[in-house]
Amino acid sequence: MHIRSHLTALAAVAAVFGVAMPAQAQWVSLPTSGTILQTVNPKTVVSPTPATCTNTGVAPTGDQLPVEQQSASLATGKFTGLPGSAAMPGYASTPVAATSYTLQTGSPAKTVGTLYDRVYCAGSGTTTCNASKVYVFATRAILNTTVANPPNLTFEINDFFRTVPSTATVEAGYYMGTSGTSVDTGLSTKYVEYVGRTNSGLNQTITRDNTKVAFRTDVNASDPERCEPYSKNNPISAWVYHRVTCPNGVETAPANITFKTRVREGGEEGQPIISISTSGYVCKP
Repeated sequence: MHIRSHLTALAAVAAVFGVAMPAQAQWVSLPTSGTILQTVNPKTVVSPTPATCTNTGVAPTGDQLPVEQQSASLATGKFTGLPGSAAMPGYASTPVAATSYTLQTGSPAKTVGTLYDRVYCAGSGTTTCNASKVYVFATRAILNTTVANPPNLTFEINDFFRTVPSTATVEAGYYMGTSGTSVDTGLSTKYVEYVGRTNSGLNQTITRDNTKVAFRTDVNASDPERCEPYSKNNPISAWVYHRVTCPNGVETAPANITFKTRVREGGEEGQPIISISTSGYVCKP
C-alpha cells in the first residue's frame, strides 16, 4: 500500500493528518484528544529505485512504484507472541471468547477471506482471569486469491476498525506471527503502519471518533505493489491488539455485537472503495 505520505515526509503527514511519533515501546497509547493517528511502522521509499524486483526479474513499474519497505527493527507496538504466551505474560492463555467470520463482498457474494476475533483476559494459567477486568481484543484476517475487483485484482485490507467505549483508555499493539500459515502463528509480511481513535481510513480525511480504534496496514494475497525483497504479498495480517478495561466484562451476545468490526479497502491501487462489516466482541456497557 502506498500511503500518501511516508516517513520521508512526516512533516506533511503531521500537517494533514495530525500524526505523532510514539516512543519506542510496546503498547501504543491512543488519546481521546489531540493527535489522532500514532505512527507505528510506516513505509518508506527505497532510494535509489531498485534495478529489479526479484519476483519478476525486471525493473519495477506501475503500481510497484515507488518501491517501498518497512523497518524490521522498529519495536513500536510490536509483541512477539499471543497473550498468555511466554512472550506476552500476564494474561490467561485461553481466550474468554473466540470466533471467526467469513469476509464476503460483491453481488453475487464472493468470499475473500476470514476474520478471526478473540478476547484474552488479564490473569494467569490457561483460564484464570484476575479482578482487573483488563482485556486484550485480538483480530487477524487471512485473505485468499479470489478476484474481487475488476479487472483481476484481489481484495485488499487497508484498515481495520474495532468498537470501543468512547471514554475508555485504550492501547494498541500487534503480533506478526512466527512462520507458516496457521491462524495462531502464521507469519505476516507487512507491519502495522498507524493506529488511532478514528473511523476514517486510507484516502479519507482523518477525523476523530473515540468509539473506534483503527489499524492502518496492508493485507493482500496478490498485491500489485509486490517488488521483492522490499514488498511481498501479504495474505495474513498481523494480529492487531487493543487493550481496554471493561468493568462489566465482555459482550458476546450475537444481537449486541452486530457490525462492531469493519475492514476497509481504500482503493490504493485503483480498486473500488469497499467496506465489509462483521460482528465483533466489545465491552459490555
